[in-house]
Amino acid sequence: MSRRAQIAMSEQEVFEFLDSQMLGVFGSIGPDGAPHLVHMGFMVEDREIVVSSFAAAQKIRNLERSDKASFLVETSWPYAEIRGVMLTGETRIVRDTETVIDVTTRMRERHRAMSGSDEGTPEIDIARHAPKRVVVYLTPGRIRSWDHRRLGGSY
Repeated sequence: MSRRAQIAMSEQEVFEFLDSQMLGVFGSIGPDGAPHLVHMGFMVEDREIVVSSFAAAQKIRNLERSDKASFLVETSWPYAEIRGVMLTGETRIVRDTETVIDVTTRMRERHRAMSGSDEGTPEIDIARHAPKRVVVYLTPGRIRSWDHRRLGGSY
């Protein structure tokens, strides 16, 4: 069995891992064709990555040109315990204010519950900002995963 096959997670493990994390790196294609990467809070809903953003943000402008995106979530240390998931696929932008309020509220509640406090989470009047925001759904076309713990410390 190849090392790659040995460290790959099952689909269930992938989504359990994603559900245990709050932050990831969202990648879109910038106007110059180079990757545009941003660190973002997220949640998983119906096996899609869900993020919220200001509509005027560069990543949204990028998605308006090309709906292709990637998302990376990784625990990066120590090396023997690295786990990660990278998803690539197509996105859809939802501009509906009620959806923005609902998703943003649920995401904030999830992140507060996971962190155990409000510390580090800036206060925001979600309803007031919602008309300027969007929700982005990334539907994975390809999922890559790795869990170095399966190697038992040998490489």
